Amino acid sequence: MTNFVLVHGAGHGAWCWEKTIPLLETAGHKAMAIDLPAQGTDQTPISACTLGASVAAVVAAVEAQDEQVALVGHSLGGLTISQTAEAIPERIHTLVYLSAFLLRDGECQRDRLSEINNPLLMASRQQSADGKAYQWGGPDLKEAFYHLCSDEDFARAGDRLRPQPSVIGATPLDLTPERFGHVRRVYIECSLDRGLLPAFQQKMYCEQPCAMVIKLPSDHSPFYSMPERLADALVEAAGK
Repeated sequence: MTNFVLVHGAGHGAWCWEKTIPLLETAGHKAMAIDLPAQGTDQTPISACTLGASVAAVVAAVEAQDEQVALVGHSLGGLTISQTAEAIPERIHTLVYLSAFLLRDGECQRDRLSEINNPLLMASRQQSADGKAYQWGGPDLKEAFYHLCSDEDFARAGDRLRPQPSVIGATPLDLTPERFGHVRRVYIECSLDRGLLPAFQQKMYCEQPCAMVIKLPSDHSPFYSMPERLADALVEAAGK
């Protein structure tokens, strides 16, 4: 039995795991998801959001469990789970990166965005006038993130997306081999992803080698497009 803690990506919330959690529980595992600050139903003002605040929210969720967890991060959530592993490595038995940013010490997402070279992704990223947040939207959004999802699920997601604090992606990670580097890592590559392109996913997990790479023939949002296969992949990744 594995205890999963699920961390969403930019603009999303705990809601995006609504199809995945019941499948994990039916298979005999424990699973929970949280809202990061200013995301989902959390009411933290964007001005108060930092990567540290996101990490504190995940640390609290992990420490509330009575056993080690498999900590799963989707997309931008990869930054938060990496920094959480640096804070409490003893509470995490596996880090699972689901089409997620797996960066090295000192790197931030903003500095690596140019490497992605994906006009579709950038066309869907709408920056606020003050530069403090961005919102996913526009006519290419389904193509970028949800192209294998049903129209119903795409609409459900679109109705709940919120502005993402820009500071999270602009904050360099502070990771050490003795703490973060000691935690087992698994990457789930979404091989049909049109947002975070597979070539970039591969580049990251080659730079930060993982114990296992699982390839899922999915778009960027397998929690909606193929939740059963995602649940199976998470269980495989956890290795329990």
